[in-house]
Amino acid sequence: MATQPLQPPPTECLIILVDRIVGDKYICGLAPGSFWHVMGAGHARGSKMQPTLLAGDVVLILLFVFLLLIAWRSVRIVPQTQEYVIEQFGKYNKILKPGLNFIVPLLHVIAHKVSVLERQLSPENILVITKDNVQISLDTAIFFRITDAAKSVYRIVDVNKAVDTTVMSVVRATGGQMEFDEVQSKRDIFNQRIQEALGETCSAWGIEITRTEVLDVRVDQSTRSAMQQQLNAERERRAVVTKAEG
Repeated sequence: MATQPLQPPPTECLIILVDRIVGDKYICGLAPGSFWHVMGAGHARGSKMQPTLLAGDVVLILLFVFLLLIAWRSVRIVPQTQEYVIEQFGKYNKILKPGLNFIVPLLHVIAHKVSVLERQLSPENILVITKDNVQISLDTAIFFRITDAAKSVYRIVDVNKAVDTTVMSVVRATGGQMEFDEVQSKRDIFNQRIQEALGETCSAWGIEITRTEVLDVRVDQSTRSAMQQQLNAERERRAVVTKAEG
């Protein structure tokens, strides 16, 4: 049986159209220059034809997807309450401040996300021996915040634990320089000394001590009894002096 000559597909064809004319198949692709191109036709029944992509089109698609991915990865929005520490090849590079920031994908990595909100250590009971050898118990509250994210990450492992340990040491040292009566009557001075001493130590870790508070000063029962006896003796002495004078 003679084979019919292959007819050219219409150029206005926008969908895949399969026509059978005397046993032949024609497949029309999209308009010229599109991703699809016109395939040849088989001369025997049952021959299968499928549209394919041009090599140049595949490269363009992959390039477009790659550029979209790079653009998406290069934009970073940092919340107001945080700062991001950026590393390049495992080494510190820069700090991303709150707001819109740009990085170089594949080179820059967000290694740490640091909160810059003010924090409070849990109130802690610290035993202190004053200058006049009185053992007291102080309840303290410490407030601090991170001012240098890089130092807080690369110079100390656990910020809260480091500040807590430093507070205990500083409070004991400061309380040992004051007498018991001074600790009770001059708490503002006591708090100021603690804050200054903590600030000097914690500044190396990028930490600012914003506030220190001595919530309560307590003594044991034996010390309280001795203080009460001393107070009673002082009252009796004053009473005798007053009676003798007049």
